[in-house]
Formats: sequence, C-alpha cells, structure tokens
Amino acid sequence: MMKNMRRLLLLIALFWTTLLSAQQAQKDVIFLKDGTAYWGQIITIEKGRRVFIRLSGSDDIISVNYQEIEKMEVGQEPPKEATAQGQRPNLKKTKAQAEPKIKGPKTYAFSEKGVYHATYLGASFAKSTDETTLGLAFHHISGYQFNRMLGLGLGSGLDAYSLNRNESIVPLFVEARGYFNKKSVAPFYSFATGYGFALKNANEGINDAKGGWLVHPAVGIRLGAEKGLNATLDIGYRFQKAKFFRTFVFNGDTEVRDVIYQRLMLRMGIVF
Repeated sequence: MMKNMRRLLLLIALFWTTLLSAQQAQKDVIFLKDGTAYWGQIITIEKGRRVFIRLSGSDDIISVNYQEIEKMEVGQEPPKEATAQGQRPNLKKTKAQAEPKIKGPKTYAFSEKGVYHATYLGASFAKSTDETTLGLAFHHISGYQFNRMLGLGLGSGLDAYSLNRNESIVPLFVEARGYFNKKSVAPFYSFATGYGFALKNANEGINDAKGGWLVHPAVGIRLGAEKGLNATLDIGYRFQKAKFFRTFVFNGDTEVRDVIYQRLMLRMGIVF
C-alpha cells in the first residue's frame, strides 16, 4: 500500500509540474496595428482605453493604448528566439501569415497633436566695428500642433536688444513649428513673424519709440519625447524694425535711431 501511495504522490507531483511548465510556456500576446507584439501576461483590460501587460521574462508592466491594438490572444506560445526585450524571432514568413515585429516598450510618447506651450530664455549677439552688442530675450508661445510637422502658435515676450542703450521691444508674433522625426532627440524648425512694440524709457532719455515688423527663423533640437515636459535648444536669426527718439540731458540734443536689428539668437526652452 505504501508503494502505491508513493506512486500516486509521484504522479500528482509530475502532473502539477507539467501543468505549471505549460502555463509558464503559454503567454498572452498583444498585436499592435504597426506590427509590434508584446508577449507576457495581461493584467488588466480597460476596454476602450488601455490594456496593462506584464512583459515576459521581467517584472515590467506597460500600458498599451486600446486604439492602437490590432488583436489580443491569450495563452499563445511565443517563438523560442523571441523575448520581450526586443529580439526578433528567426521565422519564415508565408503569404498567408506575416511575422509580427517583436520589440520592447516604446519610449517615444511626445504629443504630436493638440495644444502646446513653449517658453524660452535667450541671448542675442551682434558684432559691430568696435564692440559686441549683447541682448536678452524672453518668449512664450501657445498654440496647436496639427501633426508632427506643423503647429501654429501665438507668442509674445520681451526683447532687450541692447543692454548698453536700454532699448527694449515687446513682440507679438505668429509662429509655425514642426519636428523632423519620432525620436527622443528630434531636430525641429520654427518660423515667427509679427510686430514689435518699442518701449519708451524716460530714465534713459527715450521719450518716444516706434516699433515695426519682425521675422525670426530658427532650427534646433528637442531633448526628450515625453507627453509632458521636454527641453529645447535652438539657434536662429532675428530681424526687428524699430525707431527710438532719445534726448540727452546734458545738452538737450535729440538722437533718432531708425534701426533694423539683425541678431543671432540662442535660446533654451521647454515645451509642454
């Protein structure tokens, strides 16, 4: 009887071992519309919103947008050479069934459509015959990104083109912008045009001032691909028309400066 009991226990142990091994070999899989496939264990399904899956071979849990899913299958055996970390299985394709790409979670999450805000701090430079003129700038733009390559926004701020002469302008402009790829480091362009309102400064003898048109093309890079905050760095050339009337206290003379600023501008900013 003891011998039969041992055989029974051995069969039960063998049964559970085989069952557990089979369960571990069978994985859930989510196929996306772009050909991506995630293998692992589906944890939660929020229908119409997102699906959470624990990736095979790790404890990582990722969220998949429900709108991006082509289909889901439960209990599928992954290819022997495929892993959740991004290796592709060496399987032959047939005309009836194409092999999905198997790779890890995407890091690109930058919002290519919707409302955006961009804030910049910048410095402008101009070389004259005897000195280098330094200026400072602050710009903020709010707009709408229609797609990755085109967004339109309205901006304003403050441009101090000459710290020595205390000549400042408040710009109001329209900006177009776009990003050239879908990576965490993405080159982008921007083009702004509008009008600058020149400011009076009685303390510096500027009793009257008139603004004018402005144009500012720029190129740069976006650092990061998050849905929220991203850093930017750009370089551009800013053209600004203005006229300043300055009265000198010591002799009462009036100076009229009718100028078109042409400044190389470097800016650091954030996009959110």
